[in-house]
Amino acid sequence: MALKLSILGLKGKIFNDDVDMVVIPGIYGDMSINAVGRDFVHLLTTGVIYVYKGSSVVRRFLIFAGSVLSTDHEIVISVNKDCLDLAKVDKTYFTKAISRYEDLLSEATEETDKTFFQQEIESYKKAQSLVDANYYK
Repeated sequence: MALKLSILGLKGKIFNDDVDMVVIPGIYGDMSINAVGRDFVHLLTTGVIYVYKGSSVVRRFLIFAGSVLSTDHEIVISVNKDCLDLAKVDKTYFTKAISRYEDLLSEATEETDKTFFQQEIESYKKAQSLVDANYYK
């Protein structure tokens, strides 16, 4: 049975189609959803969303954070930061983001700002490693 999957980003719909399965990066580990019928909400962390049709991965999206809502009709993934289609990702994106946050970190005077910038650097480094691992698959 096909699932209705919507991925919503800050600028609108990123993906909207029927799929057979989706694997999401939950805060407690990856989770696969291949049947609708049980309502739940789950938090997502930095990782890759794998979208399946049949037994093949047809799309891969890198997210930094978000949530998933599953109802008896559909699955809605809402991302609250960047969402990158791995088929179209510019690998320099991460280097530029890391460099930008390192510059901000070096200029920061408040501890809360330093902590935030360091967390962003770590997040982009993790994302870059995920892209490197998934880039040619």
